[in-house]
Amino acid sequence: MRLRRISNYKMKKMIERGGMPAWMIGNLMYIANAKEPIEATDLMLKLNATNLHSDLVRQDVLILTGKNDHFVPFKMHDMQVKALTNANSVTARIFTEKGQAQNHCQIGNIGLALDVMLNWIDRVSSAQIKDGITK
Repeated sequence: MRLRRISNYKMKKMIERGGMPAWMIGNLMYIANAKEPIEATDLMLKLNATNLHSDLVRQDVLILTGKNDHFVPFKMHDMQVKALTNANSVTARIFTEKGQAQNHCQIGNIGLALDVMLNWIDRVSSAQIKDGITK
């Protein structure tokens, strides 16, 4: 219990100093709806292959990855694609510096990311209509 209090205190200090660690902790707290940094860390530690259950995904999936993402390591791209073993379809796109969309959430060229998303939605929707699937 003492280690948790110390860790929570240290993370609060990191938030006060600002910068990337503050953003990461704050963002995680927001996503987890956590009042304390340590609560958000508890959730983060549960985000692993055992708990994510990618094998249960059955719909069409589009994975967008920034080659130089500061938050999600690039090595996760292939791992996630391979984990979607039961998805109806998996389309993966890696954004690079050439398209200026290599960052987290494709910041730098959101328009390109939106074009990719809209084209994918059109392609998947057309295939479903062709197959007689109307959901």
